[in-house]
Parts: sequence; C-alpha cells; structure tokens
Amino acid sequence: MTDDLRNLMRDTTSTLPPSTVHLDTIMDSEDRKLRTRRILTGTGALAAVTAIALTIPALLPASGTPTAPLGAPPTATTPAEPTPPPKPARTAAQLTTTASTQAAELLPGATFTATPGTGATGLGPWQFTPSQASTFKAWATITDPQGTSHAFIAITGPETPPPGKPCTRSASNVTITWQCTWTTLTDGTTLVEETEPTGPHGAITYVVVAYKPDATFRVTATNYTQTGKNTEPAAQRPTPAITHPIGRALALAL
Repeated sequence: MTDDLRNLMRDTTSTLPPSTVHLDTIMDSEDRKLRTRRILTGTGALAAVTAIALTIPALLPASGTPTAPLGAPPTATTPAEPTPPPKPARTAAQLTTTASTQAAELLPGATFTATPGTGATGLGPWQFTPSQASTFKAWATITDPQGTSHAFIAITGPETPPPGKPCTRSASNVTITWQCTWTTLTDGTTLVEETEPTGPHGAITYVVVAYKPDATFRVTATNYTQTGKNTEPAAQRPTPAITHPIGRALALAL
C-alpha cells in the first residue's frame, strides 16, 4: 500500500459519524435471513448451476484468440526503423563521393569511365568497394586531349613507413630503383611520392603513399594499359594525368 492510499484510508475513517445501529437488532435479522436461505437453497441450486454452465462459454474468447488483461491500455504499434546499410558499405559510398568530387575539381575537362579489369569489373569510375573489413579499392580511366591514363586507389589499415626511406622496388627477383621523395606533415602523416623508371615504350607509373595515423592511402597512376603479364606496355599518354601533386591532394582528401 502506498503512503497516499494509507493516508486517504485514515482520513476517511476518522470522519465517519457514530453508528446508530444496535448489534442485537442486526443478529436477529441475520438469523431470519439464514433460515429462509436454507429453504430456498435446495430448490435453487440446480438452476443456479445450470445457468452458470450456460453463461461461462459465452464469456470465454474464441479458441486461439489472445486476450488482454482487463483495463490494459491498447498496445501502440511502433513502426520499425529502416536498417542502415553495413558500415563498410556506408564508408565505401562516402569515399566514392569524395573521390569523384575531388577528381572532377583537380582534372577539369577530363572524363572518367570504368576501368576494365578483374578488380574493377562492374564498378563505375572512382567507385570504392570493400574487399575486406578495412580495405577499400577504386579504379578510374581518365581521358583528356592528351590521351588516356588510369588510376587506382587502395586504402588499408594504418601501416608503419619502411625504415631508412627506401626508394627500391622488387619485381620478378629484380630490384629497381625508383625516384622518390619523403615528407612528414604536421599531423604526423608521412608522404612518399614515387616515380617508376620509364619503360622502353614510354610507360610511366606515379605512386603517392600517405601513411596517416589511422589509415594508409595509395594512389597509383599510369599512362598505359597492361595488356599481358610479360608484355611491356605502350604509353597512351605522355605522362599519367594524375601527377604527384594531384595524387597527394586525392590521398589527403580521402
């Protein structure tokens, strides 16, 4: 019992007037009622039982129909909220928007199309796709009056820059020295800008790597299309459309 109810009961009892009913009168009246009730009980019992038996089924709900407690408020139906897409998908969509916007601003007059290839099949230009929980990749083919070039962006988890600031690459058991520059920004990001030696048919590759505290961004640009594993590609543009400054701007914007 709550305090409010307890106090209410106490106040009501204290205000009642004195009783004018005598106990002897009440007892005599109850004796007469009891004798009369005993006489009527035998003849009325069967009728009462029959009436109850006929009334109960009508009061019961139909089979399988759930019932709510008496006096219970109606249950409000709350519309289900739409399920948001998985986090990797949301991140990929945000990266796609940022890369597309930045590329259009950094390369005015250029057109961007999908890049044919295994990793980019079915993807639009600059469309990021999560290849793992924390790895995202995107491709784009860039066409302008000077020709055609290609771009590839890979985003992975945080990595530690190689010690000693090397500028070497190993491919097919051959070590190749690239041109590279290292820069450390005030926020702790390490930028590495690399240039592959020009191939015999004018093929050039530019790479910008941004080692940020929370992720690593690689922007690779080429002026050729790789036609075969052991085929030396031919240049389709004098140099890649994405130069080191443009690659740096893309990596830092993502």
